[in-house]
Amino acid sequence: MTATVHRDVKPDNVPQRWSRDRIDRLAMSDPAALHLAIERGDLSRAHLSHAAETIGRHPWGNGLEILRGLLRHESPLVREGALYGLAYWLAGDADPEAIAEVRAVAESDPSPGVRETAGVVLADLEDE
Repeated sequence: MTATVHRDVKPDNVPQRWSRDRIDRLAMSDPAALHLAIERGDLSRAHLSHAAETIGRHPWGNGLEILRGLLRHESPLVREGALYGLAYWLAGDADPEAIAEVRAVAESDPSPGVRETAGVVLADLEDE
């Protein structure tokens, strides 16, 4: 089962109270609040991408479901962030279903950059 992620993410040019530092602090101290911000669509694409990477570096609860859900986000930037987050997460917990999803992204994502990133993630996982 994957998490539902809202598609109505705020544009990157809207001033917000979010920062990379705040996302990092929430990931370590209050991951549920970060999850809620992701679910509500409170983050810009850039902050959402950073949040995905951070979730991978600081695994917690249903973070894997969030990352898998973000693989289907409309923004290539967010999908790449999710892949980087999955690279961290899967290095510690090689979930076969998540690896299969990364493989599917590597084969069929519409963005060449996202496909390339997915291929790098898979190669790194095979080297471990």
